[in-house]
Parts: sequence; C-alpha cells; structure tokens
Amino acid sequence: MSAFRCFLLVTLVASCLSAAPAWAQADRTVSPLMRALHQEADSMRQVLNRWRQQTARPLRLAQPGGGWVAVVGLERNRPRYRHQHNDRAAVVTGVRDVHPNQAAGLRLTGLGQRIGMWDAGLGRADHQEFGGRLIHEDVAGQDNHATHVAGTLIAQGLRAEARGMAYEATVASYDWDDDATEVAAEAQRGLLVSNHSYGPIAGWYFGDLEGTGSQWYWLGDPSVSAAEDYTFGWYDAEAATFDRVAHEHPFLLPVISAGNDRVDTGPSTGPYRALDASGQWVTALAEAGRPDADGQRGGYDTLAGAATAKNVLTVGAMRLTPPFERVIPAPFSSFGPTDDGRIKPDLMGIGYELFSTWGSSTNDYRELSGTSMSAPNVTGAVALLQQHAQDLTGRSLRAATMKGLLIHTASDLGLPGPDFLTGWGLLDVAKAAGHLRSATTSRGQLAERVLEPGALIVETLEVDSTGPLRVTISWTDPPSTRLPFAGPATLDDSTRHLRNDLDIRLIHEASSTRFLPYVLTLSRPGKSAARGDNVVDPVEQIYVQSAPPGTYRLEISHKGTLVSGAPQPFSLLVTGATSPELPVAVRQFEGTTAVGEVTFQVATLTESQVGQLHLERRPRPTGPDVGEPYERVATTPLKGGTEGAQYALADRSVPSGRYQYRLVIEAEFFQYTAAETEVVIPFPDALAVLSSFPNPTSGPATLVFDLPDPTSVELTVFDALGRQVATVLQTSLQAGRHRVEVDGSRWAPGVYIARLVTREGARTHRLLIAR
Repeated sequence: MSAFRCFLLVTLVASCLSAAPAWAQADRTVSPLMRALHQEADSMRQVLNRWRQQTARPLRLAQPGGGWVAVVGLERNRPRYRHQHNDRAAVVTGVRDVHPNQAAGLRLTGLGQRIGMWDAGLGRADHQEFGGRLIHEDVAGQDNHATHVAGTLIAQGLRAEARGMAYEATVASYDWDDDATEVAAEAQRGLLVSNHSYGPIAGWYFGDLEGTGSQWYWLGDPSVSAAEDYTFGWYDAEAATFDRVAHEHPFLLPVISAGNDRVDTGPSTGPYRALDASGQWVTALAEAGRPDADGQRGGYDTLAGAATAKNVLTVGAMRLTPPFERVIPAPFSSFGPTDDGRIKPDLMGIGYELFSTWGSSTNDYRELSGTSMSAPNVTGAVALLQQHAQDLTGRSLRAATMKGLLIHTASDLGLPGPDFLTGWGLLDVAKAAGHLRSATTSRGQLAERVLEPGALIVETLEVDSTGPLRVTISWTDPPSTRLPFAGPATLDDSTRHLRNDLDIRLIHEASSTRFLPYVLTLSRPGKSAARGDNVVDPVEQIYVQSAPPGTYRLEISHKGTLVSGAPQPFSLLVTGATSPELPVAVRQFEGTTAVGEVTFQVATLTESQVGQLHLERRPRPTGPDVGEPYERVATTPLKGGTEGAQYALADRSVPSGRYQYRLVIEAEFFQYTAAETEVVIPFPDALAVLSSFPNPTSGPATLVFDLPDPTSVELTVFDALGRQVATVLQTSLQAGRHRVEVDGSRWAPGVYIARLVTREGARTHRLLIAR
C-alpha cells in the first residue's frame, strides 16, 4: 500500500466526536429519524470517550502520507476506523458535452443546485475557484482532501483543466462527524445529492493507528476468520443507517466512494499489528502465518461500510490508459460483490490523476487519484441532471429515478451486462440528459410509478425495427431488518437484505418469447451476467441486443408481501421501444393570438388518470442551442373520464415576439409533453394606454399599455392640481403589451392622471380613487 500513497490510498477521514450540530438547536421540526440518529451518535460519543480514557489511545491521527484516520465506533470492543478514500474526467464521462456551447446544445452548469459534501474536514472556502459558492455548514478544520473534492464538484475553471463538473452549483461543506444526522437534516430541507469520499478501514492498512509511526495493521477479527476481514461485503451499521436516511427522504441520493482496498497486501516478512479478541493491539510476525491480502481472489469482495448499502450510488474509479483512448479499472478501486450478492459498485467514474483545487493556499492545485475523486465526478453529474430535469419538467427526479437513469444510460465495460468489477458501467451524462429530454415527448421512456400490494402492472411496448431494447426498474428499498453487528458475526454472510422484491418480465407477443433480467452469480464473481430471477438488487434490467419488431408485454409485480402492506414507488426507464398507451390523449392544441396574449383551446380524447394540464412557454431559440428553460404560465386540473374534455388556457402579459409553447400532462406518477407549437405574439401598431382595472379603485390598480418598439419608459402619476404623487416606472421595456400595478391605497380620494412618456411620445390615463 505504501507505494500508492500518491494516489491518496492512505488519506483518512474524521471522527464522530464533535458537539451537537447546529441544526439540532436551530431546527425545531426535527423528524423522528433525525432524532434517533442524533441520539445514536451521542451515545457512540460517550462510548468512545470512555474507550479513549480507558486505553489512552488517540481518536484521530494525522497520517505520514497525508490525510487523517479516526476511530468512529466500537464493534465487540474493537475500534472501528475510518479514512478518506478534473477536466479529463468530465470529458470521458460526457459532462463536458452538456455544458454550454457544446454539441449537445444544453446549458447545464449546476446553477441553482446545492450539493452536500461530507469529508474529514471542510473545504477551503476562500479558494479562488469557488467564488463564495463553498459554504461552511459545520465547525471544523480546513482539509486539503475536502478542498480537492469540492473543486471536482464546483471549481469555476480559472485554471481550465480544474473546472468542476457543476461549476455554478453551491457546496454545503460538513466534516463527517454525525454525517447521517446532518444528511437527514439537509434532505429534509430539500437536498438532492450528497458526496461521501470516505469509508471504514478494513483488512490490511499501512499507516499509523497508535501514534507510533507507520506500520502494517490488520483490522480483521480473528474470532470470525484468521484469513479475511469479515467486514468486506458485510452489511454494517453505516450501510443500514444510510439506507434508513435514503428511504425516509426519497429524493436524496447519497454518492459513496467504493474504496481503495484492492492493493493492500500486508507485509511478506516482519512484524505487523493486529487486534486480538479483546480489542487490544498485539504484534505478530508474517513468517508465522498471516491473513490473506485484501481481495486475494481476483480483487473481489473489497467493499466495506456505506458502500454496501442498497439505496446509495456506490462509485468505483476508472483510469485512462495512454494515449487516453481506453478506460480500465484503476488498480486500487474496490470490487464487489456484497455478501448477499448485490451488484456493487453501481457505477464507475474517472478517478485517476485528477487535477483539482488544493487547500494550502487560495490558488493551489494538485493531482490525486482514488475513488474519492471518482465519486464527485458522479455527484456533480447528478446535480447537472437534476438541473436538466427541473428545466424540462419543473420538478426534481426521485433518487430511484436518478439512480435508474444513470444505470440505464451507462456505457458497458468489460463483460457484457453488469459485473462485480465495474457495476453497470461508466457514467455517460450526455446520454442520460438525452434520455431525459426524449422522455418529455414520449411517455414510454421514463415514468415514476407505484406498485400496490398484490398488484400486477402491465405495459404495452412497441418496437418498430430490430435493435437493442433496454428496460430498467429502480426503487428505494425499505431498510433491512437485521441489526448490524448484533449477535455473532459470520464471514461472507449471504443473508438477503432486499425487503421488497420487485420483478420485471418482458414477453414478445407474436412469438411468446420471454425475457428475464440480468443476474450475477455470487459464488463465481468473474462470470458474465446471466438472465434469471434477480432476488437481491433494488434495480432490475432486461436487455435484448436484437429485439424483433412487434408488440411486447411488460409485466411489473412483486414477490410475497410488501413491507407494512404499503405501496412501493418505483421508476421505469425504457429505450428502444415506445408506448402507444397514453393516460391523456390530446386531439386539439390550437392558439389564438392578440397583442400581449394567446389563448389555447385544448381537447382530449381520453383521460384515464387524474392530474393537471400545464401550459409552458419559452422564447424560440435563434441558433443551434436548445434555448431558455420553459416557464409554466397556466395550469388547470384534468377532469378525467373516457369521453375526453375541453379546456381553455390563456397566457397574458406576453411581450411581442416568437415563442414555443407546449402542453404538459402531469398525472399521478409521471409527466410528459403531449403537444408543442410555435406562436407569434404581434407587435402593437402604436403607443397607447388601453385601460386600467379596477377603475375606480380604493387600492392597487393595473394599468395596461402598448409599446410598438423597444424603448425607455417613464410612468408617473399626478393629482388634480398637477402635483406629482408617484414615479411608478422608470426603465426600458421590450415592444408589446405591458401591465403595471399602480398602488393608490395611500392617496386621498379624487381624480388622478397617469402619464406614460416614451421616445415616441406621451399618453395619459384618468384614474379615480374612491373610498
């Protein structure tokens, strides 16, 4: 391991020993989950403080190679340690393609997105790359590793090669003390994605855990196995806690680094330190026999901690091989599976020799490698895709939808289908963004649905020509019932932790051919994915390389009973087929224009679900770019029924010009665009003050006027004696019809004159104030 220190394989994270977080004192709407998490953390602090007093051992140590190591818990009287596990990354994973002025025609920068970042300490807020967008939400010391991670997320690119993934987003920076509690608090306030580039020390470790200098340590429990650390692949307390938080907050997606344990071999000769059955450090000699190297079976089974959780996105690291035309797994990146056979890591990012910000000064930078670097590569992409979803639909994606989208659009690596080395493949942001956009015009591409207990959902898919067909479902699963570390530990415990086992099946109706989802074999981790009944993963995917044309029946169901008898939300993604079945079929979408407004007549054929009709508008793009985001201008509820209905939706106060309008159907669990059209709002013929309403008024009134050309405008109000009582407007406006509020609530009753002055002339209008 010592040979890989430059890759940050020995940078380590912080302890859980800080005082109660500020939110616990300031936020009185604390959820039961946050209260429980805070109580658990407080209890562990007391345990660790007693342990420190009894053993005289440090709880936090700086490492000779950089970074930190910390004791974060006790398991069976044994200390549990934690450690810290970009321009080129953005190019390879498609992030650059969705930035402004690129071929994809998008403008995704992370603007308006907030990213949570937990690390050994806080990022350097005054670094020149952050521009005030890195916010300290915790009381802790500054950390170089956190600064590097933050740069991969949001650096603005003063050094072009250091530009972050979401370079206009904001980072909320925390240290990792009470991380789950703070994540839950942020999620309650709307956080959509969090980054965690750290994890527990498992198996072999070269560093300093006792304050005596660097040496080899083995962290396994010899009472469970003298050859292997049982915590690799084990669903532990940290994994269970993150699953609880994610299940309670279904829009939050925690992104977890997979870890860098695949190169830890231990010493071939000489002494090493290990914990005995009572949790005391003892010295052993390698010549007398020692535990196996981590991942000695082909590098498999080297994941630990939150990386084994069900409802997170676990990210491994890829590297580019010279001349940077091919990607391969980084030599350190940890492989799966989990002990119950789930597919981990979920996804791969670029995490090798990434250039990013460094905390030694306000303008320092450094190259680092590790899954600590690949995780923010993916986290920043999640922020960009949430921005894209909000631009397209006006709302955020559920975490299960985002996770499913990234898996559905990932670039396959190595063996066909998923595997325990690289998960579902390499992040492809451009492809994911394209799928989101196509989903707004084709209902069959993406849907957020709910499966009722005992229900069978049947969808009809149409394949027009022979080609690849991919169907993915993803869901946030209830937490496991097993209490981690309760009772005796078991090496490679295969107990399943999936609570709600959803299933997808695809049938080609003409031939009755049945297609099943991918499955992996726990006992043969290097074997290619097969097709069968997946009973362990909260993601299932069916892929048909050459799907014959025709009609397919997609069945979605579940085994046994759903937890607590509650419905299970899930997300469905489809590529290579369309769905002819629309919950609301629109037969008319026609607009009638006038100066300053347009009215649409909408008629539907059928309305099989309740929901809403939204009218949305944006200026028509003038170049190859996709243009500005849509603005929602009118909404009306669907009436429901098989006979269809008619609606009128109006958009008023529209400046003159050319616009794109679309009609968006929002049903219970999905949203799609039903119709689009282009509208020209005419220019007025002349300067005019048309009316005010109400008139007379006892308070505010709206004054309506037309401008034939763009011009500077001054709108003032005078009383009957000619005295000016208010300057209402003094600005420049575009041509078109405008509405401006005039507030006369504080004026004496009587007659007033509103005077509009432009470069073209002046107009007056009589206002009457009454009481």
